[in-house]
Parts: sequence; structure tokens; C-alpha cells
Amino acid sequence: MKIDILITLFKSYTFYINKKFNSIAFFGSVFILFPFLVKSQVILYNSSVPITITTGVQLTIKGDYLNLGTGTINNSDTIDLSGDFINNASNNCFGTSQGTVILNGAVNQTIGGTSVTSFNNLALINPNQKILSNDILVGGTYALPAGVLSIGDAGLFLNSNTVTITNPISGALISTTGEIISEEVDNSSKVIWKIGTDANPHTVPFGDLAGTNFPFTYHLTSGNAGDVTFSTYKSSPANTPFPSLPIAVTHIRNNAGVDNSANMVDRYWNIETTGTPVSEFTFSWPVSENATNGTINPRGQNWNDPQIAWTIPFAGQTNPTAQSVVVPGITDFNHGTWAIALETSPLPVELLSFTAMPEENNRIRCDWVTASEINNDFFTVERSKDGVTFEALGIVDGSGTTSAVSEYYFYDMKPYSGISYYRLMQTDFDGTQSLSRVVVVRWESETDIDIYPTIVNDVINIQSNSDLYFSLYSAEGRLVLGQELRTEKRGSMGYQIHRGNVVAGIYFARATTRDGQAITQKLIFQ
Repeated sequence: MKIDILITLFKSYTFYINKKFNSIAFFGSVFILFPFLVKSQVILYNSSVPITITTGVQLTIKGDYLNLGTGTINNSDTIDLSGDFINNASNNCFGTSQGTVILNGAVNQTIGGTSVTSFNNLALINPNQKILSNDILVGGTYALPAGVLSIGDAGLFLNSNTVTITNPISGALISTTGEIISEEVDNSSKVIWKIGTDANPHTVPFGDLAGTNFPFTYHLTSGNAGDVTFSTYKSSPANTPFPSLPIAVTHIRNNAGVDNSANMVDRYWNIETTGTPVSEFTFSWPVSENATNGTINPRGQNWNDPQIAWTIPFAGQTNPTAQSVVVPGITDFNHGTWAIALETSPLPVELLSFTAMPEENNRIRCDWVTASEINNDFFTVERSKDGVTFEALGIVDGSGTTSAVSEYYFYDMKPYSGISYYRLMQTDFDGTQSLSRVVVVRWESETDIDIYPTIVNDVINIQSNSDLYFSLYSAEGRLVLGQELRTEKRGSMGYQIHRGNVVAGIYFARATTRDGQAITQKLIFQ
């Protein structure tokens, strides 16, 4: 093993060469003022040494670098490494130094260790893979980060890890023919770019292990993008598996209610933001991932989790190529999971909104709007006092199958006093059901009495702060049950009355306070 060294050492140190293991270790403090070349395939160990590389100096390591203990590198110029970079020290290695690390190995190289490393400039050279085994930061950690991640012609394989780019400018991530490889179905391989208010197009050069490129471009048009997270993966021709993280997608039916995979690009994207931007997305994909039924006017749609549906394709979309689509006018509400479907067979859009509001005449009005429906038989409006157990209030017929916007409403004529919870259950002709999000309503009645649920299985609940007399009458007016309820026996759920031997049927419950307040509630015993 031959070692060529031009080095000036300050403070106490120990320097030795272990021929048996082809290793070099530093102990103490090292100040590199002149070019430092370590030849042959060695491992350079830095065991708790503060190494300083001054301006105009390049440290070339023909092997691996292993950072240990509390070892640090104050890099003001260049480290050229042909082996792996492993940071097992208790710090980010480079601190706020603003130098460059070049990975130019002729074979695959690994960047990892037990600690996250913060690079300033990181340059990847040679058409092979640079594989992450831990998260990294690139761009610098000083007050105004300006470092660059240069992919070159290499493949940066994220390997279920995250690269964070701290420099907000669009030129902080560049490539020639290289690519960033995400491709994890759980979206665990991520690029986070701290874009903030930079309004230039930011391109993430996604690609696959075969070296095929399909970049994604994020263009902020107004507002603040904050930190933007990017990930993508190829699906099967059946567009499975569906995305499960960070949000689960549950269907890809089309407007005929059947599987829409033949009209979809075989890829999903997940784009998240911590800001409140308006932005434009440009998606691209390989020819091999085109929809089975063609390439005419593919359109982007994102998953609306609260409504368990896909949003209407944004207006103004264009196709620069047969394998790309530009989607304008995207707000922070529309970040998340995206898919591409042909304009002639979009993913279905179902419930756009659902609201419940009290009105002056002691009733709650529920309103909802659908943009399209697929085999929709009817809606069931449901209500709950505790947000857990829901009861059906009424049924509203659906519109079958339609691509037109439809509006619906329903009145709860006898709402609960205080806080209540409302939701919709939508039922298809084949019996398939889906639920809307839950909305919360506060309404104060003229009395402080509530009797629920309307459909009784075992227990009748009565909410009141007063002593009561409770009566239960059959539909024919016969008194079935009478009971005095006193506040000292009231539980955390209010008063509870067990049905006992009351048979199934329709009944009327009446609760009366000592000062004459009363409420009558129709109950259905099952």
C-alpha cells in the first residue's frame, strides 16, 4: 500500500497506518493546508478529530471515509471520495462549513451512518448509484444556505430515506442525465425542498433504477410554499397497490362505476406542503407507463380524503408531450396524492361538500353537493350525540349515474340540544356504501332536555340538568313505562333507562321537569 501525504499538523495527534486492515486513523487535531492524497483502497477513520480543510485544498480519498465519536470536518474547499461516506459521529459532520464533497466512485457508493449528515455542496459523478442508508441534508446549514446538490449522470437511490434541500433557489438541485430514485409504495423515499417564496420552477429529476428519467416540476405562482415534499412510485397496470401513506386511497372507479385502470397512467405522486401556496405542477412519466387506452389528453386528479373521492380535473390543463401534463391553480388543499387519467374517462368525483347548520325555526339544515355520481341509489342522513354511535334520520334519493353537479338538502326537525354530529352514508344500487366526513353542530333548544337515540336497541339516554318525570307511550297512547329521574342518580352519560320488556315498535317518550319544561320524542324500538 502506497501513501502520498503533504500535511501540516497542529496540536497533539496520533497518526498510524494499519497495513493488515488497509486503514488510516486520526486521533487528535488535523489542519490540512496542502493537498492530501490517500491512495489505494483504504478506510480513513476519523476518531473524534476536528479536521480543517482550508481554501484551495482538496482532500482525495481513494476509499471509504468513516466519521466516529465527535469527529468533525470544517471543509472550506473539496473532499473527493471514491468509496462510501459513513457518519457514525454524534453530529452532522460538516457543521456550517461551505465546502464541496464529490462522490466519484466507479462502483456504487453509500452515504449513511447513524447520524444525519449535512452537506453544503454535494456532487455525484459517474453513471452508477449513490445509495442512502440514512437521511441527508444538502444546501448548507448556515444562515443563508446556498449549497447545491448536483446529480450529474448518477442515480441517487433514496432507499426509503429523505434528502432535504435547504437552499430555496431552483438551481439548488441540478442534473444532466442523472436521476433521483424514489419508487417506494409507502412514499418513504422523499425529497424535501425548503422552497419558501422562491417563484422559479423547481424540478426534481425523478427516475428509476433502469436510468429512465421522468422529472416533476413545482412552480410557485403566489403565496409561500414552505417545505415541499416530493415522492412517486410506479404501479402495476392495474394501478395497484393503491397509495396507503400518508393517506390511503380506496378506489379508482370511473364514472361507469367500474375499474378505471385502463385509462390511467401507471404511476402515483405524493406532493405535500407546509405553506399556503398557489402553484403549478408538471407531471411526466415513461412511455412504458402510458394508459392502456391511449395518450390523448391525460389529466391530473388528486385524492380528496375527507370526501373519499377524486377531485374534478383542474381547468386549464395542458399536455406539452404525450407523457406529461401541466396542472395550474393548485392550492395547499390540493396537495397530496395525485394520479393521471384520460380526460374521456376521469376518476369519479362524488361528494364535493357536506354541511349542517342550525336555522332560526329550531331545525338543522343539512346540505351537500356532488359533482358526479356512479350508480348512486340514495343518501342516508345520520346523526349522533357522542360522535361515535350514529342513527339514521332520513333518506334522500340519489341521481343514479350522472356527471352533472347535483345539490341536496335535508332538515332535522327535532335536533338535539347542545353539540351534535352529522354525516352522510351513500348507498349504491349494488349495496356498496361509503361515508362522508363528520360535521359538528351546536344548537341550543328552549329546554335543556334531550332524548336519544331515535332507534333504540337497549338503552334510552336522557340529557338534562333537572329532575324529570319520564313517560313512554305506545303508538296507541297506552302508558308503557313511567319513572321519576332525580339528579343525584344521574350518571356521566345523563339518565339511562333500560328497555326491559318493551317489545319492538313505535313509541313516544316524554320527559317533563318540575317547572313545566317538556319534550316529546318519537322512538323506534328494534
